[in-house]
Amino acid sequence: SSGITAEWPLRPGDEKFFDNLSKEEIEQINSELCDDLLPAADRVKYHIDKKGQKVIDKEALTKWMEEAAMASQIGNDYIPFTKETKGKKFVKVEKKEKSTDCTLL
Repeated sequence: SSGITAEWPLRPGDEKFFDNLSKEEIEQINSELCDDLLPAADRVKYHIDKKGQKVIDKEALTKWMEEAAMASQIGNDYIPFTKETKGKKFVKVEKKEKSTDCTLL
């Protein structure tokens, strides 16, 4: 078996067809398919066969990043926020309502 799994319904006998194909022929068929239901990674024609280089030690990487940040000169001129008001404070002017009381003699 070639280990192919298809997203579409296969007809009887299709498995035998795929079993007789080479890896290159299967890749060619996959590259010629234009199906919007396939994930984006399967639709692109360029695929990398390269494997990962090594496992990353998270603790060592975190320690190195902290040391590099402390040695960096970025942020030395940081001034902490202090809430200071400058200028005049806004005072809303209330409109005086005109009196409509008219008393007649």
